[in-house]
Amino acid sequence: MNENEIIIKFSDLKTAINDCYNHVNSLLKTAKHLHHNSQYENSIFFTIIAFEEFGKLCTYNEYYKKQIGIPRREIKKLTKHPYKLKKLINYYESSIIGLTETQYNVKEKNIKLNFGLPKTPFAKLKKSTIEIKEFFTSLDYVKQFILYYDFKEGRSLTLSHQITKNNMGHFSLFLLEFVVFFINYEHVRFTYPKIIFTIPENENIIADDPSWKNCKDFAKRIRSDKFQSSIRKSVLTVKEIKLLYEELRRRNLLIK
Repeated sequence: MNENEIIIKFSDLKTAINDCYNHVNSLLKTAKHLHHNSQYENSIFFTIIAFEEFGKLCTYNEYYKKQIGIPRREIKKLTKHPYKLKKLINYYESSIIGLTETQYNVKEKNIKLNFGLPKTPFAKLKKSTIEIKEFFTSLDYVKQFILYYDFKEGRSLTLSHQITKNNMGHFSLFLLEFVVFFINYEHVRFTYPKIIFTIPENENIIADDPSWKNCKDFAKRIRSDKFQSSIRKSVLTVKEIKLLYEELRRRNLLIK
């Protein structure tokens, strides 16, 4: 089998990108409906799946920008859930962690479009980037608890039995909002590849773009005390789930 064989032709990529984008949005629409009906566990599951499929969308975008088709070896990788889940986070991490403070300052100076947020100190940005990566790469543990039922040592091992409903609600909201932001921002980057980092602020032709508006609205919400509380609870919840999952696996109490 030829691993370099082109499976998705470049001429078909734009169709694949549009259809994948619509597919991700459909998953998120379901997640929003479930969240608003307090079905937090299922909302989290659909949001995680949407984020995984978003990793696939980012891959399509990368190959489209290179103006080449996608080979079999890459398509095979995209069948692996952890690969899709980590793809965007690894890209984001490399764009920050690999920078020196001087490079970061130059990059910040050259970016003309922003969300109206104050500049983040470089050391704080690196720390938060590592935390974000740890959070999102731990979502596979969360998905296992949602997908499967286990009864071990006198208790049910489902997400709703491990986490309070209040914390589940905060987690569901934060995850949904954050993934929607990622998708909107990637849509802007793909739609305006030569504009987003170069256009002067007084000629901002993307100001009325719905995806960009959603990004800026999210940037405002994330600064609120309510949202900061959701972030803290979400991070602690995911850490707790990961530790529990690893402990159960270490003791051979998980059979999948």
